[in-house]
Amino acid sequence: MYMEINNLDFSYPNTTSKTVDNFSFTVEKGEVISMLGRSGSGKSTFLRLIAGLEMPSGGSFTLNGKKMFCDHTFLQPEKRGIGMVFQDYALFPHMSVEDNIIFGLPKMSRKDKVKRA
Repeated sequence: MYMEINNLDFSYPNTTSKTVDNFSFTVEKGEVISMLGRSGSGKSTFLRLIAGLEMPSGGSFTLNGKKMFCDHTFLQPEKRGIGMVFQDYALFPHMSVEDNIIFGLPKMSRKDKVKRA
């Protein structure tokens, strides 16, 4: 398995229900997946969890054999090698899509991109 999520749980503070409740799935290397759901169903929360921007209350996440989080591990977002492009309100409106993506790359990659352009 390339990506494995087991029994993922998450709740926002001051809420009575879980946003993500006992969610599990696997993705094989080379598979392409999509998430569909109505507004507020937890799609963005799930992405924030695997990127490390939110702390799960339970479950585990393994990516390419490396544990990202579980009961005794939480790998910081900057050490995961996972990128996330936020919804339009978090993008820089004066930049193109390409420039918004490049902005989030490590400085070395930005320099390489500028040299190739």
